[in-house]
Amino acid sequence: MFRKLIRFLIGRISLVKLQEMIRSIYVEESERKLRLEKPGRDVPLTRLALTTGLDTRTLAKIRNDENYRRPLYERQRFVKSMTPESCVVDIWRSNSAYFDLELGEPKKLSLKGKEHSFEQLVKDSVTSRGITPQSILNSLVQNKTVKFDEEHQSIELLEKIITPFKAGNAWGALDLGLLHVCSLIETVFHNFAAVKNKEPTYFQRGRWTHRLNIKDRVKFEKALTTFLEKSEDRAHKLIEQFEEDAPSKDHVTAGISMFYFEEDFYIN
Repeated sequence: MFRKLIRFLIGRISLVKLQEMIRSIYVEESERKLRLEKPGRDVPLTRLALTTGLDTRTLAKIRNDENYRRPLYERQRFVKSMTPESCVVDIWRSNSAYFDLELGEPKKLSLKGKEHSFEQLVKDSVTSRGITPQSILNSLVQNKTVKFDEEHQSIELLEKIITPFKAGNAWGALDLGLLHVCSLIETVFHNFAAVKNKEPTYFQRGRWTHRLNIKDRVKFEKALTTFLEKSEDRAHKLIEQFEEDAPSKDHVTAGISMFYFEEDFYIN
């Protein structure tokens, strides 16, 4: 599961930032768990150190950070801490030297020059050593984030964002997909605890085959998609029977997720 997630994150977030995020989230969740065990009491650093494996000085630094327990998207200059490409796009869209305020869009930049050039933009955006304007340009061109006019040596920004956020249909689909992943994980964790405590579990099933001929792939996908669409309509009508009109503090989120999947065999 981690491997598949990391495959997607490569090139979208740096390893350093990913490690930083995981460490902070791990401490937050550990503190939350310990608070639930003893409500109304502060969590001692020594107890948190035992749970996380971190020393108390590191824990104190993490907890005293102004961003601790604060949503990532609210953190100032969060995007700047992502990948070098993200830093460049972020500055391009936010700094008046590279963004045309009157037109409300990023400026078209010359490749080289001391002012308003792509070369200068990279210098203003990226602090990591060994990263050159040419390597950034090659990556952005390959990802179809920018358009490079070789004749006029100018660069135009096409995609407005190159980070894991919603931006158009593709990122909207990703956002929806990850939402379903989170729901599945919640069900898995609930069932894990329910089995241990001999309590009723949520419905959780899976059915697949490892022996699908690749020639039948498209036909199989279409058949199952039709089946899922019919099941989706039935599920929607059933949910409507229980759904109340006015929001209330007594409401919870509940439902089902349906999706088709394939995985190719490969040799490491």
